[in-house]
Amino acid sequence: MCAIRMPCGHSCEKFCHFFEANVYDTTGHDKEKCMKRCVRPLECGHKCTRNCYECKQRNQPCETNVEHIIEQCGHTNKFKCSDVKSGKELECDKNCERLLDCGH
Repeated sequence: MCAIRMPCGHSCEKFCHFFEANVYDTTGHDKEKCMKRCVRPLECGHKCTRNCYECKQRNQPCETNVEHIIEQCGHTNKFKCSDVKSGKELECDKNCERLLDCGH
């Protein structure tokens, strides 16, 4: 097994492969895709659910489902953490129980 420490911090698990270290890539593994789970902490505190290579350049949006109360109706729904944190308008997926002024 190669076992060279890659820029992400994981060890390379490939067997007998070509790599070339240079001034810009001291391990020779910058172009390798690390298939282990990402260990970089997300800003929200949740664990990343992606493979390491998917987060190579920057952290990706958090995919963890969290419960959130919809202000307009008071229902609790589950949304991706990144959607809640982004401040975008979230829609309720439950049937509305409120009556309109017209009685319907």
